[in-house]
Amino acid sequence: MSIEIDFCWGRQGARLAALNTATVAIVDVLSFSTAVAVGCAAGARISPFTSATHARDAVAAKPDMKLAVRREEASPGRFSLSPVSFLHATPEDWIALPSPNGATCCTIAVEYGATGIFAGSLVNATATAHALQAEADRTGCCIWVVACGERTAPQGLDDAIRFALEDYLGAGAILSQLEGRFSPDAELCRSAYRAVAANTAKLIAACESGIELIARNCEGDVSLALQADLYPCAARMVNGSFTAF
Repeated sequence: MSIEIDFCWGRQGARLAALNTATVAIVDVLSFSTAVAVGCAAGARISPFTSATHARDAVAAKPDMKLAVRREEASPGRFSLSPVSFLHATPEDWIALPSPNGATCCTIAVEYGATGIFAGSLVNATATAHALQAEADRTGCCIWVVACGERTAPQGLDDAIRFALEDYLGAGAILSQLEGRFSPDAELCRSAYRAVAANTAKLIAACESGIELIARNCEGDVSLALQADLYPCAARMVNGSFTAF
């Protein structure tokens, strides 16, 4: 039987994916999913949280867990949403990583019952697609790829997002390697990626999110996030933490 494959956006998409008993890929290229992919490839465990407050509470209860810091506070052994900060992570590192987009979509997917949850990005797109396909083939579940987008509304209006080109193309990179029955949204997303695949890095660096990060002196994060298939492993969430898969 051919696997059903769908594409959706943001927190509402994460809910719908979970309610449809889907195997889910959460795509937040700049920066959550890329940070998770880099950290997991180094052997670290990364637990997503919706806020710094929730992350602090978890760290207080688990002394071996480290709390992520602000980007500007990152240093060797101190991790943040900056993917570069995870380049020297180790298997001994367990990090509580909050974010309003990627991490929040992950926790929503868990809350609504999803079990096969992966953090997908350009740096692990092929590995993520293979893991999604294998999980869906094993369980018979459909596959949903969730592009997180960017929050544009005040706290509380949790479904208001800005279209994020980087997440759309990151989702397309994953979708383009899946096999099954594609919804119209998923078909359009993978076709869009295939049409511009050779220029993906240039487009993302010049899009609104890329420009914002570069203006904050985070060129290294953008450059790292644009390296297609840098890592051969997927990042799967198990018992509340992402690990290499």
